[in-house]
Amino acid sequence: MNWPRILVTGGTGFIGGAVVEALHNAGADGVVAGVRHGSPRLDQLPVKRANCDVLKQDSIESALDGIDVVIHCARDPAKGATVEGTRRLLDAIRVRRIKRLVHMSSIAVYGDADGVITEDTPPSPADEYGADKLAEERLCQAASGPGLTVAVIRPSLVYGPCGYVWTTRFIEGILEGQLNRFPEAQGPANLIYVGDLARFAIGLAVQPLPEYSVFNANGAEIPTFNSYFDSLSRALGHGPLPLNERQLRSSLRRQVRRAARLVLRTQGSTLRQIASGKPSLEAKLSDVERSVRFDIGDERGARARYGREVVYSNDRARQFGLNPATSLREGIDATVDWVKSTAAERDRDRSSNRPPRRRGALVNQ
Repeated sequence: MNWPRILVTGGTGFIGGAVVEALHNAGADGVVAGVRHGSPRLDQLPVKRANCDVLKQDSIESALDGIDVVIHCARDPAKGATVEGTRRLLDAIRVRRIKRLVHMSSIAVYGDADGVITEDTPPSPADEYGADKLAEERLCQAASGPGLTVAVIRPSLVYGPCGYVWTTRFIEGILEGQLNRFPEAQGPANLIYVGDLARFAIGLAVQPLPEYSVFNANGAEIPTFNSYFDSLSRALGHGPLPLNERQLRSSLRRQVRRAARLVLRTQGSTLRQIASGKPSLEAKLSDVERSVRFDIGDERGARARYGREVVYSNDRARQFGLNPATSLREGIDATVDWVKSTAAERDRDRSSNRPPRRRGALVNQ
């Protein structure tokens, strides 16, 4: 296949890095990873890198030199920066007369909608992130036309190696005893493995498309969140995840637990001194500490996030090449293998007195 020259913005990120890897594995030459800093992950790939800060016009225009297609995965957590970066990228694309853009959006544009969600479901963002993603989509739609084909992908919950929000965060919770199965987490976990998403994105970069198109991208298997948490725990070698029997998670209960954690954080040493040498008091204090420890079920909006009955339809995306072939078991195993190898690498760094790698160099959502 004769691949176009493709720039991947956010090339050191979770999704952007996976897209760069997918292009390399597909045999694409002329791949350019748009970066703002180094990445051990990219060090393993023979791809060109270009400084690409989408908030700096000269940086964008330099990175676009000789490019035919852009896959836009860059994201800046600063307020409004992601939308402004997309605006500037589109301006530069127009000047450079680039013919195609694949833009990574999010199901967050649908907000708290439930039921079966298709691309025709009206967007209704429930938070700033979703509102920003919708604003970016509207900029992309306005820029599309005979001279620029734009494909927008709305991924569901992306998990896999190098991911944090839907991956490492839960693994850390399991390892630290802050995550159990809990009653609110019986909703469907609309997960897509990052490698499957990346392969879909590179397919959209080269196949015939309308001037503007939008695609949900979801995985083939949709477990409950509790089942997902339990599978992670088993893959980590921790066995089945216990069920948190606390049925009551009202806002008042969370406030009481939060207040108790504050007391323990500020007065814990004093309380431990008082209890020292008194086995019954030490045991009671230990029980209190365990009972009020933060876990993921204490998050604000946990019921809506983990219990909402919603499924994001893949039907349109499958017609354009989405093939979420990675089973949940395979995806979790690959993720746990990455976690273990990363931990071993950090141990080697510590033993050799090398400075630790930045977290963002290995985990970036």
